[in-house]
Parts: sequence; C-alpha cells; structure tokens
Amino acid sequence: YLWYISFSISLAGLPPLN
Repeated sequence: YLWYISFSISLAGLPPLN
C-alpha cells in the first residue's frame, strides 16, 4: 500500500490536471 501513499503525495504536490 506504500505505492498508494507515494501516489497520493505525488498528486498533492502536483497541480490539479483534471
């Protein structure tokens, strides 16, 4: 589930693309 945490952090660090 670590990949999910990293993925969430990545999305949080990136501007909303949608």
